[in-house]
Amino acid sequence: VIKHLALVNSNKKGISASILHHAIR
Repeated sequence: VIKHLALVNSNKKGISASILHHAIR
């Protein structure tokens, strides 16, 4: 469960970073 939670958390961070990256452009 902890592994899954960490994976989801890092995935959310990746999505946020991706959105931010596109917003900057």
